[in-house]
Amino acid sequence: MKLREIRKLDFREEAITSPGSQKKGNEDALLSLKAHGLFGVFDGATSLVPYADKEGRTGGYLASHIAREAFESAKPDFTSMLADANDAIHESMRRAGIDTRDKLNLWVTSASVVRLHADRFDWLNVSDSLILVINKDGTHRLLVEDYEHDLESLSLLKRRIDDGDPNARQGVEETAREVRRQLNVTYGFIAGEPEVRFVYEGTESLDGVKAILIFSDGMIPPKQDPSAPDDFGAIVREYSRGGLQGWLDYVRGMEDSDPDLRKYPRFKPHDDATAIAITFG
Repeated sequence: MKLREIRKLDFREEAITSPGSQKKGNEDALLSLKAHGLFGVFDGATSLVPYADKEGRTGGYLASHIAREAFESAKPDFTSMLADANDAIHESMRRAGIDTRDKLNLWVTSASVVRLHADRFDWLNVSDSLILVINKDGTHRLLVEDYEHDLESLSLLKRRIDDGDPNARQGVEETAREVRRQLNVTYGFIAGEPEVRFVYEGTESLDGVKAILIFSDGMIPPKQDPSAPDDFGAIVREYSRGGLQGWLDYVRGMEDSDPDLRKYPRFKPHDDATAIAITFG
């Protein structure tokens, strides 16, 4: 990358990360290399067969941080970074004695990465860490819309809640396992497998762009109907009003208003939440 291109670009970067309600620690990882115009968010997903190393780090934590380190190499193209991340996760699982033939054992992470140039940005997306562009005219656009791999599990959870099942969350565990077995079959994750599928990438002009938001799914406001569209308009509104902290406070406030996890069907009170905002001008 030509650093002189980035120096021509007037931008500011802000970041926030907050652990979820589980005691496993924050499985998100944040990438910020301002001199290279390289930014990213990686959201590790807890292995459905529990794993923790001697330091108590889960498979999800290890996957997201291994991937971040691979992208920190700032190689010229995302394809090389992604391959390095996937290979490094595979090798780390091999050294740890993980049986990678069973997808329930895998250490997995999503990824959303942006690299700035003087007049454009490159982007890469795997799974449900997302990139939202806010334009100067007030409009916004999500760069990838195919990310809802938990829809089947959450829809079943809502039905069980509506039916008054007191053990609704336990009742969807087998569905969650079946969904995980479809990893890199019907949806993508970086998981050390031979192929990372459902990788989206592209290049967008910076003309008319006010801000780029890169974030894990813990920053998405909860919703009553899992099949309804996510409210990205609310994200733009709350970020515009209060920055990243105001946006996070809005999401946490909605979650706190539903301590029993029944109004907004979800698997935990709070998810890990991480976001980067890049603003221009």
